[in-house]
Amino acid sequence: MEFIYVHEGEGSAIIDQVIYPFKPGSLMYFKTFQLHRVKAKIPETGSYIRSKLWLEPSVLKSCMEQLTILQRFFLYLRQKPANKKLLLFISRFLKTRFFF
Repeated sequence: MEFIYVHEGEGSAIIDQVIYPFKPGSLMYFKTFQLHRVKAKIPETGSYIRSKLWLEPSVLKSCMEQLTILQRFFLYLRQKPANKKLLLFISRFLKTRFFF
């Protein structure tokens, strides 16, 4: 699993042959082995700053045995097709734009 949070900059992400624009405050999620491409538009005076988090599902599962709700959430993300309603809820909760 991969998460990218955009702090500064703009661009687009291609996920499953669909183009999604991103801007500061966007949070993108990619499943393991999901084909994607992230392309930032970096002007000469601007910057592209992001944070990336990679999670290995097999390691994550063993680390979260005590955190059952969070463990179920990550297993759901890993195994199910993207659920737009759930991701919209998360993005509103985090006050970000969430791409999948």
